[in-house]
Amino acid sequence: MNASKATIPSLILFVAAIAVSAHGQMLPNSNSQSRAPRGQIAFVPGEVVVKLKSGALTADLADASRGRALSASIAGASTLSGASAGSEFQSLIDRYQPEVAHIGRWSESGAATARSAQPDPALRWNAHVERVRARFPVRARRAPAGLSPPDLSQLYVFKVAEADTLAAARELSRDPHVEFAHPNYIGAVLYDALPNVPFIPNDEFVTTDDINWSEGAWGQIFPDLWGLQQIQALEAWDLFADPVNDPGQGVVVAVLDTGVDYEHPDLMENIWINAGEDLNSNGVVDASDFNGIDDDANGYIDDIRGWDFSSNDNDPKDDDFHGTHVAGTIAAVADNGIGIAGVAPNAQIMPLKGISPTVSCSSISEAMIYQTDMGADVSNNSWGYIHVLDFCPGVALGVQYSYANGVVFVVAAGNFAKNFAGQLPMNQSESIVVSASTEDDLATDFTSFGSGVDVAAPGGSLPPDSSTILSALLSAECDDHPAEVCHVDEDCPSGT
Repeated sequence: MNASKATIPSLILFVAAIAVSAHGQMLPNSNSQSRAPRGQIAFVPGEVVVKLKSGALTADLADASRGRALSASIAGASTLSGASAGSEFQSLIDRYQPEVAHIGRWSESGAATARSAQPDPALRWNAHVERVRARFPVRARRAPAGLSPPDLSQLYVFKVAEADTLAAARELSRDPHVEFAHPNYIGAVLYDALPNVPFIPNDEFVTTDDINWSEGAWGQIFPDLWGLQQIQALEAWDLFADPVNDPGQGVVVAVLDTGVDYEHPDLMENIWINAGEDLNSNGVVDASDFNGIDDDANGYIDDIRGWDFSSNDNDPKDDDFHGTHVAGTIAAVADNGIGIAGVAPNAQIMPLKGISPTVSCSSISEAMIYQTDMGADVSNNSWGYIHVLDFCPGVALGVQYSYANGVVFVVAAGNFAKNFAGQLPMNQSESIVVSASTEDDLATDFTSFGSGVDVAAPGGSLPPDSSTILSALLSAECDDHPAEVCHVDEDCPSGT
């Protein structure tokens, strides 16, 4: 609903992606030959895939499980050195009481006779391999000479209590008998599974079935909100005590851009309100708040939701699209059943209109001072390089002023596919400079670059790749077709 796609870096809360890099569950130990995927992905509750090391145990755990004598089968079956090796593994079995089954039904052919005659699963597996080769001799002759198939005789699924899935996988992976152990991860064909986190927002471009990411909004076969997926935003939200209400809570983000559609249904709840101009203190913009008086004595009359520094008035409403698009990426309301979800869905957006359609040194400098004086925590500047600013030392001072007062100043590297060395405000040490990446986590063909880049964030690609960023469009442009994805042209300010 009211969505557009354009090529903009997701500038704010790249910290979320960095935080999640330490949150991924790396289950296998240092001796394992496998590794867990980044972040969290869906898995079958109560199922752990376990591969024992070849020869580590002479017992067939699947056989033992059938007879409910699993623990007893391990006693004396460990071939590892050390008196406690078998007992340590046995203690895990006792703790989690798994039902064990082979992956693959190779052991079922002639099962009763084979198992009674040869209890060692590795020897039974070798016999099975020979039977298969004999069954398909032509194919067997094509096999590389001297190459033996891997030993899958002790590749199992352990079924445990659902609540024990992660703990069992983690502890089993550390046992010296085990080659690898991990939850039984699941996915879907041509879809990307949502992460296994408690809170999945119901926004229409996040998911349609609570299992997979929504995709195909513009014909693509990757998630509509691939930027959220790539930076692992949902996993980052899960780090909070309250994943629904905490992400972005209490953070004011000044969006210095073409303005913001503060009446957009996916943004209006998160628009910053100037308490000094909210005359009845109800946290809502009422007609009575516009009394023509500078009630908070900050020099701006009735600036209840920001300021238009281009026209010098108290209406920072977007008349382009870009600022609204940026605001949606940052803080679109999550779990409201419509549109998208922002990276920080509980943050407040302070609309500052300074690019419409031209920009002046003074308007940008003034906006930077205003955002600092009015309490912005973060300054988002998605316009990248504007040539005239190289001749505006006041802009550099505005950045320094914000930075010196604790404002996190974030700026796009730009969309000129060139080095931005020497250009303001990207070349300032106070700036966090963000370049644009694709859904394949590569640099886009348009992003500017340089030694001053601090981080890359999802930004999309220009056609024909069309790896774009789905976000909020001006609500007026989608009134006639609110459920459609509304497209925008490529004539956007640089840094978009």
